[in-house]
Amino acid sequence: MPDNAIAAELSCRLPGLSRLWALTRGRPDIVVAVLDGPVEATAVAQGMSQSGVVEHGTHVYSIIAGSSDAIIPGVAPGCTIISIPIFAAGPRGTPQTCTQQELAAAIHRALERRTNVINISAAQQADPLLLSAELSQALQEASARDVLVVAAAGNQGCACDTIPASVPGVLAVGAHAEDGSPLVSSNWGPGQRAQGVLAPGAGIPGACVGGGLCRASGTSFAAATVSGIAGLLMSVEAERGAKPSGSRIRHVLLNSSVRPTQPDVQMAASFLAGRLDVSRALYLVIGPSANASTREETLSTSSLPTNSDGRTAEPGPAQSPAQGAAAGHVAAAHAGTMPAPETARPSGRGLVPADCGCGSTGGECSCGGAAKKPQLVYAIGRLGVSYVSQTRRVSIWRAMNEDRNPPVDLTDANLQVLFTEKPHFAQSVVWTVARTEVPMYAVIPMGAYAAETYKWLAKEWADKDVEFISLPGFLAGQVTLYDGQIVDAVVPDLRGMVSWDTDVYVTALKDSLKSANPNLADEVVTREMKRFFGKIYYSIRNRGLLPEERAINAAATNAFNVGDTIVEAGQEGLTLRDVGVERSPLNRPGSEYFDVLFTFFDPAHRTERAPLRARFTIDVSDTVPVPIGSPVTWHEY
Repeated sequence: MPDNAIAAELSCRLPGLSRLWALTRGRPDIVVAVLDGPVEATAVAQGMSQSGVVEHGTHVYSIIAGSSDAIIPGVAPGCTIISIPIFAAGPRGTPQTCTQQELAAAIHRALERRTNVINISAAQQADPLLLSAELSQALQEASARDVLVVAAAGNQGCACDTIPASVPGVLAVGAHAEDGSPLVSSNWGPGQRAQGVLAPGAGIPGACVGGGLCRASGTSFAAATVSGIAGLLMSVEAERGAKPSGSRIRHVLLNSSVRPTQPDVQMAASFLAGRLDVSRALYLVIGPSANASTREETLSTSSLPTNSDGRTAEPGPAQSPAQGAAAGHVAAAHAGTMPAPETARPSGRGLVPADCGCGSTGGECSCGGAAKKPQLVYAIGRLGVSYVSQTRRVSIWRAMNEDRNPPVDLTDANLQVLFTEKPHFAQSVVWTVARTEVPMYAVIPMGAYAAETYKWLAKEWADKDVEFISLPGFLAGQVTLYDGQIVDAVVPDLRGMVSWDTDVYVTALKDSLKSANPNLADEVVTREMKRFFGKIYYSIRNRGLLPEERAINAAATNAFNVGDTIVEAGQEGLTLRDVGVERSPLNRPGSEYFDVLFTFFDPAHRTERAPLRARFTIDVSDTVPVPIGSPVTWHEY
């Protein structure tokens, strides 16, 4: 693909970039340091000798500097780009990490080179309180020298802080898709939201090891784009006679970003401070002289809708939040060329590279930079709440006692009152779903219906008649609860979220069945349906991850469809023996049919009477499973 095609693609993704390029492609006295993996010399325009892990470092480096074969133009090829490797070579498929002390040493080396921008494509998922003294001192020195530090937010897809992106003074960068919605893998921790921007991070073109074009997705590549834009803006400042200022450019990028306008999106907070807007950033740097042409370009080249005030509107997210890094370790926010998904989970010693989802180990992402299909979940459990930190817990207690004297304790009942009086506080806690006393999942609502989902959670949690809820959705990283437990996070689908109490459910089923058969014995319905629910809830309990598990759980929440069969067996003196699942031999294209099989038997005459078998087919290809047809029964001799 020729240079002008990639340049046109970048201009389309970043409205205002063409105008900025018309003013400068960067100045040699503006230095951008790339702290990443080593760079292959033959692949990039300003490379260095190969020294191990090169795919990710080469890709990130080329986004800013361009490639030697001119396929990748580079965002700021005229700036001086230096590579400072922070990840050492290791066996293919093994996580690459560096300590906070090693990262601090790399920052000091960058400062010795009189760097203006430091790009860090690394993230340790941890509270900023775990920042080491060495790294803290290095970042403070960068701030004192007015150097802009740009750091990837990380690719765990959670509402979690990372080091160094969440450290005050750093510019955090998340990743968005082509439609402007945050990538499901992009983090949005509390420390990143006020000091972070979203930038293009899906299928970003870069140089391959050995030459050619590769594409990859993740916050590393979004951060490189922002670092390149920062280098260009500093070049514009220098050409106008001003001393380049990292703090000023950081202020410009944050204040020119496009804020989400929908209240529902703001509750989810996954947009950070806003989406990168090159046109507005350039306007803040050079003033009204560029306003007319810049604004015109924004409206003509962007595929995003605009608001009534002429600002580019932020679409609702199409997606959506991994913990476990020990203090002192940082890892690459890799995408596209990294190990397979099963190795891309945080280990106990630090974060590991996060790939694009296809598990490719070559120079290019084999799925074209697209994210893999997320892991679906359909779980059953009880609602609960936790907190992200002691600070959050105290802030909620203070809000609860603003108008109360004497103050009340932070109990479930008082929390329910707070959510009724101030519904927006429902997004300040971590909602959990548990089968026992131990939470299985954290519920992280996102998207256009996030506010409605939070309202639903608060309402059902306060309802004393609610025993269980169903939780359909998909996995999106991990969350650390107040007690230190790390649980998987689920982005829920409100369409399939239902709640019930077993006794109330059985009564409703009994009334429904007796309307069709008035002679039906109440005790038969109650006994057999409670046995069925008990089997599902307590004997065949599961996390709702595998297709078979989702099918069983869906059968429990669709008991009206199988109630006739269960009661029919009870009237014959049979009781439920077991519930099994098998993949259906018949399947519609694009669907996943599973047959839920019920076996009923006579416990007093096991060998004399043939078991009754029933089959109930469920499609589990979507977040909300769908029953297919009616149950069929037969005696198996």
